[in-house]
Amino acid sequence: MNRPRDLNAGTPDIATRAELLQRLSARARPLPEPAPAQNPMTRLEVMRDQAQHNEDKIAQLRDSLGSADHALTHDYVFAALEGRSRADFERSR
Repeated sequence: MNRPRDLNAGTPDIATRAELLQRLSARARPLPEPAPAQNPMTRLEVMRDQAQHNEDKIAQLRDSLGSADHALTHDYVFAALEGRSRADFERSR
């Protein structure tokens, strides 16, 4: 029987690509299983909650990493332009 891994154990507070890839690879895959020994509704609810928590964290990581990438790209582009207007103004005198 496959036991879901605890994805929050030992994770850093910063969003990393490694955590995103780990969570993407840890997504539940539909597997045929024998009849459950315990109450199937309770087990399904727990599995659904775990899957929803994982999907929420994936969305949060994608958003965080996307905004960080956008900020880095923005800063890189404008770093090349820093001081350019002053230099152009001084050249035009």
